[in-house]
Amino acid sequence: MSEEHTVSFSLELNVEPSVRKLRRVQALVFKIAGLLRRTGLLPKEIDETFAKLQQFITLANQARLAWIALQAATGPIGWGFAAVSLTTTAFTLADTLSVSRGY
Repeated sequence: MSEEHTVSFSLELNVEPSVRKLRRVQALVFKIAGLLRRTGLLPKEIDETFAKLQQFITLANQARLAWIALQAATGPIGWGFAAVSLTTTAFTLADTLSVSRGY
């Protein structure tokens, strides 16, 4: 006799503590880089890499917030806010790409 059993799992992952720690490390690294930049001890290549990394982080946060605004949009004011958020993110991305390409 064979029996068939169905097993289902539900996994809930709390990443908030890890995100907080990562943000603390990120803030510390950028503060140290800022201090080194002010003293002139930070090489130009590393400074440019940090600038690109900060632009990427800003763009990723903008995209995340635009996505949240789009998910939470209800009514004309909510949809308008979501549209403005998405448009701002798109223009920031276009500006970042045009600057990095040298246009």
